[in-house]
Amino acid sequence: MYLMDREKGTCFEHECEYGALCLMKKRRPVCECPECAEEFDPVCGTDGISYINECKLNKEACEQRKKIAVAYQGLCSGCEHKHCEYYAACESDSEGIGRCVCPKNCLKVYNSERCYFIEASEEENLTDR
Repeated sequence: MYLMDREKGTCFEHECEYGALCLMKKRRPVCECPECAEEFDPVCGTDGISYINECKLNKEACEQRKKIAVAYQGLCSGCEHKHCEYYAACESDSEGIGRCVCPKNCLKVYNSERCYFIEASEEENLTDR
């Protein structure tokens, strides 16, 4: 958020939202979306989308008029909004898509995303069928 003092011509009292920058145009405060370099310093947004840098995230938030913040540094994993049940955990594949997978000590049943812990003797009985 940037503020502008109308008397002094500096940012102080004018509020810009959604990552916009406050600039003086014809002696008046104007909020504009930022211009960004193409520097690759990826961040993951709270919208689950990867941006090449924080400035691009702010520009997208400004243009879409949405609140988007940096969730963490680096590319999004695909697991940001994925909820796995039945002891499964989300893992990102090579394309950045999150998938629910069972832990190694867990048996996957009927090609579902459900995961059940089964004693070794019970597991042998299931695989013998």
